[in-house]
Amino acid sequence: MPRLSPLSPFNTRFSTGGQPKQVAIREMTLRQLGHMEAEMTFDEKLYFLARLDEIGVKETVLWGVEADAADLVVQARDRGLGIGIALFGKTFFPEAMRATVAKARACGAPLVRFNARGGEFSREVTGESRREELDACLLAVKVAKDAGVPISIGPAYATQTDPEYLEELTATVVE
Repeated sequence: MPRLSPLSPFNTRFSTGGQPKQVAIREMTLRQLGHMEAEMTFDEKLYFLARLDEIGVKETVLWGVEADAADLVVQARDRGLGIGIALFGKTFFPEAMRATVAKARACGAPLVRFNARGGEFSREVTGESRREELDACLLAVKVAKDAGVPISIGPAYATQTDPEYLEELTATVVE
């Protein structure tokens, strides 16, 4: 299956006063910038971070396992951007979680934000038990705390999650 282009079909070239002009619209979501493969160059990512900063966005995330995530945090700071750039990951991939925390510490990212498995159906897919996910969250908190990196954990599909699980998750990571 061919990949969809991130460039908009609305892109066009036109002429005003004899001068050729080009309008280029890039379709992406903020989620793609932070969490999914956006097929963007380093400079394009910096451009979008600068635009977010320009309109007053206080914080965004970058996918922590991306090779350029640490450099983007450093370059944004060096260019005077005020937007906070957290590194994003998932508690249920322990090696990637550890690498994301280490990268955040090394580049000076203000915090790490992790997703945990939330809804029962999301654990059924992987065969993980409720206890295994709670242990993964606890490990993420310990790793971040030991590294001196603030952490935030949000369970995916929280609105479809058993409220008792959310209470148990909260109690687990607060201890």
